[in-house]
Amino acid sequence: MKEAISLIKEFGIEHGLRTLDAMHVASWKSVAESNWHFVSSDINQLTVVGKMNYNIIKI
Repeated sequence: MKEAISLIKEFGIEHGLRTLDAMHVASWKSVAESNWHFVSSDINQLTVVGKMNYNIIKI
């Protein structure tokens, strides 16, 4: 939950990251390894994950 709050503070206003999106990204980030890809159709999530230097795939 702390990570989701951090993401909202850092990316919420500028990138439109909403609460559930932040929880989704924070959960993924907690288990992701550096070579993993984040797959989503949500442009806000993809933008944030990309800014955190993870690989992204838009579907």
